[in-house]
Parts: sequence; structure tokens; C-alpha cells
Amino acid sequence: MVTLFFLGPAGSGKTTLVWAFGRYLEREGYAVSYVNLDCAAETVPYSASFDVRRWFTLSDIMKRYGLGPNGAMVKSLELILERLGAVREIFGKLERSSEYVLVDTPGQLEPLVFHNAGPLILRGASSSGVGVFLVPVDVLKTPRDAVFLTLTALSIKYRLDIPLVTVFSKRDLATEPPDIDSVFKFDVSSFSGLGVEGELAYRLMQVIREYGALRQRPVFVSSLTEEGLDDLLSVIHEVACTCGDMR
Repeated sequence: MVTLFFLGPAGSGKTTLVWAFGRYLEREGYAVSYVNLDCAAETVPYSASFDVRRWFTLSDIMKRYGLGPNGAMVKSLELILERLGAVREIFGKLERSSEYVLVDTPGQLEPLVFHNAGPLILRGASSSGVGVFLVPVDVLKTPRDAVFLTLTALSIKYRLDIPLVTVFSKRDLATEPPDIDSVFKFDVSSFSGLGVEGELAYRLMQVIREYGALRQRPVFVSSLTEEGLDDLLSVIHEVACTCGDMR
């Protein structure tokens, strides 16, 4: 059993991937439960076993506390944290009845990562949590993009303190297969012309490579065509088993 927290910037395809990956798992014979933690969602395409909107919505919080959308989203996490005991009980029941619990997180990544409530919720809700960090495939074009991506994923992993799988989403939007070998080619020439920034990027990638942050093979998925979902499941198995979460 493993609980998957789908994370990523706005527009990266979290909700759609939760739906598509859940359908794929169900066809493979797995018992799947769905959780929505995004109080701002208008609709979700899956049938949620638990939906935070049963407690409150973003508009409810804005009206009650006189907050704008961003402040209300932060407040929603604080309200979830206040109910952490109930959240833990809900997740416990779902984990006992399901092989996979797929968790749809708020559309904006920043409140979840940069405020204290986010890490506490993710770590407190489940002892078997694995993060699935989504990045739209069109972001990955140059070695400089890869430096940014890798450092972001590594920062999120350390901030949330859970195992993390990086996924390149919306594969169907790329007209050509991404050239991973060229994008992840980290030598001095990759950063030529960037001056001090280029030297810093190259040194950072050497450190990251040394400490194993680049060992996960790239995973490209499309919720529309379902391409790469089998690769995603394989990598999740590898990460979860390494961390002792698959039972």
C-alpha cells in the first residue's frame, strides 16, 4: 500500500493525472481510493472517497475570514492542520482498504511548500506517503532548465521530507520526443556564455549527481493518451520499496 501526493505548479495537470492514473491502476486490478485536498476545485473527474470541500470551500473561507484567494488557500491548509487527527483517521481507513490512495493537492504549489502547514499535513496524514512532482514537458528544453528543475525537485523533497518521484506531464503536447541525453548533458560547454551563473550551475549539478538526485530515470506521461503510466507505476514501486512503504 502506498499513498501518492500529486504535487506541481498550477496547470501542470495534477487533477487529470490523478484521474487517469487511477483508472489505469483499476484496470490493472488494484484497489484505488481518491482524496481531494483542493478546496478551490470547482469539479473533479474522479469519485473522491474524501473531499475537503465537505468541510469548506475557498469561497467559504474568503467570506468568513475576509481574505483574498491566496490568503484563503493558506488558511485552508491551516484549517486542515487543525483537523489533522480526523485527516489521519480518514487516510488510515483508506489505506487499509486500498492498495493506492491518490491525493489531489491544491492547484498552487506555493502554499503547500512554503507554509508550515503543508509539510505537517503531508507527513501527518500518512506514514507511507510518496510525492509525485509534475512538471509540464515544455519546460524541459535546455540544460539550464534541467538545473532549475532538479534543484526545485530536490528542494521540495527536503522541505516535505517524503520520497519524491519527478514526472514530466503533458507528453502529448511535445511534437518531438524530448532529447533527454542533450538536456541532461552536464559538462562545462552546457553552460558556456553564462559566466559565473554557468559555473555555479555546473558545480551544483556535480554535487547533485554525487548525492544521487539524478538517479531516477526520466518519466514522461500523458493523461490524454495514457502514455508512460506503466513507467510511472514502475518508478513508484522502486521508490516506495526502497523506502520500505510497499507492503
